[in-house]
Amino acid sequence: MSAGTVDPTVFDTLGQRAKLTSTGGGKPRAGRYRPMIPLAALMALACYAFLFFYVRPHIFRGNSDFAFYYRAGKMLKAGYGANVYDLNAERAYDAKWGGEYTASGRNFSSYPFVASPFILLIFGPLACLSYSHAWIVWYAANVSMLLGIPFLLRSVLGHGRLFALALLSPPFFLPLDFALFQGQPTILLAFLFAWMFAEIVKGRAWRAGCILALVTIKPQLAIPMLLALAFARNWKAISAFFGASFGLFWVSAALVGWRTAIRFPLVLRQFSQLPLGLGGPDLRLMPTVRGILYTALHSRIPINSLEKLTIVLSLALMMTVGVSLRNRESLTLGFALVIVVTLLTSYYGYMHDMSLLLVSFLLTGSYLRGRKLGPVEVTITFAVYALFLLPAISASFHIMVVGMFLGMLLLAGLQFAELLDLAHSGSVFPLDHWSRITHNLV
Repeated sequence: MSAGTVDPTVFDTLGQRAKLTSTGGGKPRAGRYRPMIPLAALMALACYAFLFFYVRPHIFRGNSDFAFYYRAGKMLKAGYGANVYDLNAERAYDAKWGGEYTASGRNFSSYPFVASPFILLIFGPLACLSYSHAWIVWYAANVSMLLGIPFLLRSVLGHGRLFALALLSPPFFLPLDFALFQGQPTILLAFLFAWMFAEIVKGRAWRAGCILALVTIKPQLAIPMLLALAFARNWKAISAFFGASFGLFWVSAALVGWRTAIRFPLVLRQFSQLPLGLGGPDLRLMPTVRGILYTALHSRIPINSLEKLTIVLSLALMMTVGVSLRNRESLTLGFALVIVVTLLTSYYGYMHDMSLLLVSFLLTGSYLRGRKLGPVEVTITFAVYALFLLPAISASFHIMVVGMFLGMLLLAGLQFAELLDLAHSGSVFPLDHWSRITHNLV
């Protein structure tokens, strides 16, 4: 068997193949649920249209994260790309263009642009439009990506109820709504993770690695997946990641100059040290290990000790993910687990970043579909539903943050327990066959 093909028996063992009945020619039969798909798509579009008309009057009433990406695009367009990370220059341009971002008489607070320079390939062209038109185009692009995610995952979602649910549910997940309203690129990252999974399933390791390099728009979100690939000994994907990252560096250098491009890691460090009033990170709003530890302990132990504790606990979680994948567990559930741990250990992770959970939810649902549900599987199902609903029913934002963190921690623990149970029950290949499986799948 060639490296680019997938053995169906391996697919079944890893829990990847969609559990669909087949007719002649091997094509999946969706049965009576196929008419649900166009109906779900139409209902989802209606929901996105409602959200658009609801939020459009509000986009000029206060600060939107989209304004800072748009401002960086305008600086690039004006020939000042080298200054996109210069706080003084950013404030000067906000003073000049701030009237375009917000309604007359409202204050506009200038916050820093903190993203990899190559994202200006998107926001540079958008800056050629007026602010309102650029926001509309970006909103439409995000909606298109949300509708595209189920199609990327159709090999594991099938063409029935789960696929229809994947189309219809995103508008009701509050973190996704935050990302839509704020204009954050988080939905793009969710799309990239779904695309990466689809390429892994097809045996295209080079493409998967290149897609992961694009995730470095927010570098902290790529680290756990890269570690998981290393534990899986997927050297093709890792080589592609570093090769694509090298290429993206030179793309960034062409956009903003090599000195600005090479300064980006330092910019991230400087951003973490900015006071809150100047646009620095508010750790109390982060449902992550770093955010929860800071909220609970920052007044009790020195900051240096708190940072060390954060690093130790984050690395422990990352290592658990790496070991779980290395121990030849189900790729679907393993990929879902990596996404959850990515969010838990992210150095910067706000509520809109929780949009990535959509991909984890869908992969977890695909894994559970058709399986005999024991106590762990039932609890995983409960955790997924609880995480989906919690943002909408929380009495306060603080409760939402703490609840999301605890829910993700529970889900990650249950997913890992399920993976260990699979390994212990012998329903997966032994360790010495893992390299061969990885060679075929990835």
